[in-house]
Amino acid sequence: MISVVLVNLNEAVKLERCFKSLIGFADELVVLDLGSNDQSINICKKYGAKIFKHPFVSFVEKVRNFAVSKTNGEWVLVLDPDKE
Repeated sequence: MISVVLVNLNEAVKLERCFKSLIGFADELVVLDLGSNDQSINICKKYGAKIFKHPFVSFVEKVRNFAVSKTNGEWVLVLDPDKE
């Protein structure tokens, strides 16, 4: 099982492209949201992502391990929302 982790803040347009590129590859999508106020949450739900909320931090590296801890996959791919 492959899990994909993304840390997100107001990246709705980029999330849509990223999720589309993962169809048929990822078994699980985990998104750690840092307080988005755009359509990010709705897009995550559309693609069946598990969504976890976290207070804003200025460096995503501080919270990535928290997001990884929420996965179930044997393999975990960490991506930024602008990656396809």
